[in-house]
Amino acid sequence: MDIKTDFSKHLFRPSQMGKIMTGVDKIGLTANQEKMYGDYLLRFQGEGRPLTPNQVNVFHDLGKKKTEKPKLSTTAQNELKKMHTGLVYNRSKLIQTLAMEKGIIAEDKSISLDAYAVDKLLIKNRERRKNDWFNGECDNAQGIIREYKSSWDFETFPLHKDEARKDYEYQGNCYMDLWDLDVCEVVHCLVDTPAEIIKKDLYNKMFRYDYIDDYGNIKEDKIGLVVELISNHIYTTKGLEEYCAFDDNVDIQWFYECENPFIEIPEEIRRKVYRFERDDILIDSMKKQIVLAREYLGELSQQMIEEMNLKLEEVA
Repeated sequence: MDIKTDFSKHLFRPSQMGKIMTGVDKIGLTANQEKMYGDYLLRFQGEGRPLTPNQVNVFHDLGKKKTEKPKLSTTAQNELKKMHTGLVYNRSKLIQTLAMEKGIIAEDKSISLDAYAVDKLLIKNRERRKNDWFNGECDNAQGIIREYKSSWDFETFPLHKDEARKDYEYQGNCYMDLWDLDVCEVVHCLVDTPAEIIKKDLYNKMFRYDYIDDYGNIKEDKIGLVVELISNHIYTTKGLEEYCAFDDNVDIQWFYECENPFIEIPEEIRRKVYRFERDDILIDSMKKQIVLAREYLGELSQQMIEEMNLKLEEVA
């Protein structure tokens, strides 16, 4: 079997860059830091007024950052090992959860929610782009990059969080590099979960936790739990009516006669936007990491070849 050893042109998906960058800060200095380092260097060499003790410390820190070399963390190496196995044997692990299924099915609803909020027709992007480093398909690229995250349920919606996950910053900058745009918005949307997905989740829990009697009906003492679970997935009256019409075992009256009656959640609450600008230093840092990642994939192939040769020698 011929094992691929040349990964010098392998392209990475934006969603992979979070793990590839684990343990790595931005590599290099910003324009302001470069200017500061140059000014401090002259003063450190005796030109102009002397540096204060604190400025000397800053100067040395900037010098370390300026000469810092990229490295692959253990997490990045483990991710690359998984990736390498799939690349060599043309296999990939298919991970499909109900949350991921909702993200795919509900994406149009999330785009519509955002479009209504910004009063603009937004259309799902269907174009996949590649450059020398990245290969990806963003959700929307009309003037800015928009990435939609349809929250699984009410509890996973980041209502009170004020900053996006670092992974999203890596992903967004990859897309900004691919589309040559300067702004990215990660838009978290809380939209009704499709009825078929709620039913799967509900009935998985029903059988696991004994919600159903011998006749297939929901036990009376479990109705409150069923109401709570469904309410965490539905935020509009229309969505609730549609689900109760879809599932004969669920009575819509339960949601209004319980201790905490169902109420709609306003659209403006169900949309949380994280906006950030293009970061060319971060993009350059990711590209430096990709150089190391490609080399590491090649090393893994060489190790695999050596191990196979040893085994063949043992057999011989």
